Amino acid sequence: VLTAGINMAHLSEALPPDTRGPHHEKSQQLIGPLLDLMKAGDVVMVKGSLGSRMAPVVEALLNMSPLNRQANCG
Repeated sequence: VLTAGINMAHLSEALPPDTRGPHHEKSQQLIGPLLDLMKAGDVVMVKGSLGSRMAPVVEALLNMSPLNRQANCG
């Protein structure tokens, strides 16, 4: 579980160590660690409100999708 924002710091600390991923102040800082952790076949759920600014994380995931790459290639 990767978390972002001051309000999620407590959740991150409460998670078991084998479940806890990186915590960052801003959601955009999760993109690199998330992409580094992902393996083929993984399923990712992004949970956040518009205020938490998770859209860049979703956009990064969509941009790396093979289906999206095929669509962008013509």
